[in-house]
Amino acid sequence: MKNIKQIVSAVLLAGVLAGCSPTTATTTTAGATSPGTTTAGTTTAGTSATTTAAATTPIETMAIDRTIILAELSGMTITSGQVEAEFERMLDAFRSQYGADLVNSSLATLQEQKSSILDQLIRNELFNKKADELNILKESPEALAEYDKIVATNITQYGGQAQFDAAIIAAGYTNETYKAEILKAYRYKALGEELTKDITVSDAEIQAKYEELKTTQFTQAPGATISHIFFGEPTDTAAEAKANEAKKKLDEGAKFEDIALEYGKDASSAQGGLLGSYPYDTTELGPDFMAEVIKLKKEGEISVPVKTSFGWHIIKVTNVVSEPKLYGLTDKVPGENNTEVLVSSLVSDGIKVEKQNAQITKLIATWEKEYNVKKYP
Repeated sequence: MKNIKQIVSAVLLAGVLAGCSPTTATTTTAGATSPGTTTAGTTTAGTSATTTAAATTPIETMAIDRTIILAELSGMTITSGQVEAEFERMLDAFRSQYGADLVNSSLATLQEQKSSILDQLIRNELFNKKADELNILKESPEALAEYDKIVATNITQYGGQAQFDAAIIAAGYTNETYKAEILKAYRYKALGEELTKDITVSDAEIQAKYEELKTTQFTQAPGATISHIFFGEPTDTAAEAKANEAKKKLDEGAKFEDIALEYGKDASSAQGGLLGSYPYDTTELGPDFMAEVIKLKKEGEISVPVKTSFGWHIIKVTNVVSEPKLYGLTDKVPGENNTEVLVSSLVSDGIKVEKQNAQITKLIATWEKEYNVKKYP
């Protein structure tokens, strides 16, 4: 399970210029991100016993004045109530994804994110003003099409409309507010693209950045792209029989992805069993599971049913790498949704994002002066 240090970085996706879904959605789009995206790390904080009533009152239930003005810009105000509303929605999303116990035990530390939330709300207002000035529509045909695409993808990933609706509610949204967040994020993305459309990346810059990153980013350690079909926990008496039944179908020529969808009992089944690409020494997957993966040496090889501490699986490997492999600028590497991407394109996109972020940062500083932004302690 990810800890609070990892999950805090997702606080307000509405302010990300390139993002096109709320915090808990799984669909992302490439492009520049707003410098305001929260990335502060935190650690899980315990509570200490004191004799004061305030210290023993759960932080989330303490009375808060929601009318306090925290910031002003060009005649508009941002109140403590607005910050609290976003903070509460953030907590709902985190509890849904990571469990109430982990989040509740770290409320004291998460309170620190309210400052970042306020900063993002200010930036959102600045983005809105600039988008209005540039006549960027709030609901463009492109944004609505993107919304439909994201919803369709998420319905599939969550296993149906009902499950998707439940996930939205758990994340603190209604269908209407979820749609509004996506459309707002797409508008900010369009704004960012318009403001940075003249940015270019030279071949010399690509080569220099590649030389800087090739050892850490473009050298693939021995490993493979791993897919599996999960049939049930070790105590599931029917799991082994189901695994043997599925293996027989695979041996007779059935597609692995189809069998994963038919038999799989975890979320990967909707993706054809795909778990992702991992080095053999990864600690993200169980050691006994990886011990079975390492046994598969051939491209496309499929295991017999195997039992691990997690349960019964059939495992498939592709993109097998036996020795460390350095990818050159003209090589292709696995991308999202079973695509391949040129290394040169990845490097170029990364440089462009850095330049976009730097330019947006400068513009925000200018806008804050233009609209006389004031923050109050």
